[in-house]
Amino acid sequence: MQDVIRYAIYGTLIGVVGTGLGGMLAFFTEKKGQRFLAGVLEFAAGLMLSVVLMDLLPHAFAGATLFQVLVGVLCGLWLMFLTEGMLEKRQNKLNALPKNQRDLRRMGLAMTLGIAMHNLPEGLAVGSGFDANYMLGVSLALTILLHDVPEGVAMAVPLKAGGMKPWKAVAIAAASGIPTGVGALLGAAAGQISDQVISFCLALAGGTMLFVVLSDLIPQSKKIYGGRMGSFCNILGVLLGMILSVGLG
Repeated sequence: MQDVIRYAIYGTLIGVVGTGLGGMLAFFTEKKGQRFLAGVLEFAAGLMLSVVLMDLLPHAFAGATLFQVLVGVLCGLWLMFLTEGMLEKRQNKLNALPKNQRDLRRMGLAMTLGIAMHNLPEGLAVGSGFDANYMLGVSLALTILLHDVPEGVAMAVPLKAGGMKPWKAVAIAAASGIPTGVGALLGAAAGQISDQVISFCLALAGGTMLFVVLSDLIPQSKKIYGGRMGSFCNILGVLLGMILSVGLG
């Protein structure tokens, strides 16, 4: 039980520090421009993709069959489809606002809601990862922390542009990381049941992270900036993910 609580604390710190740091970095993005923001999004995407394919899913296969892992991945994808549907409903409600307010609130509040929801299964990956293998948990924790930084930037930029006080924008960004701790608690608790449950949780988290990479981070980066910088940062993220997976493995 002590391990479960400790992993939940780790997850909370990872989420809050990562998104909070991103919120603080948001105040430098205007000087860097759209290319900078696109670069950090693609760097996070490459990092997550590498760790999922080289670390997360291989550990899932170690304790479950191919069919069980595929079911877990599909469940993770389905969970994220539901999340996206809830976000669309939230955005439809914001359409009733005046256009100048609507755009800012849609980018800020809806982004915060979405990232908070995404952080729950990411915490699940951390908690179940620590249960499966301590160094896997460390690798996932570092990866998700780095991934949360551009998410914090993406949240705080529109909030700042909408006239929100700096400390409040950073606080909102940091608070969106709290569900990571909740997910870590659930993942660590579920992992106490059996190795197959750990594998399913890892596969579930892998599916959600793949969705975030392929459906959110990369497409959003291409919309922000269509140059080669994003692809270059994506490759750097993949390489760093390989180093984390092999070096910490």
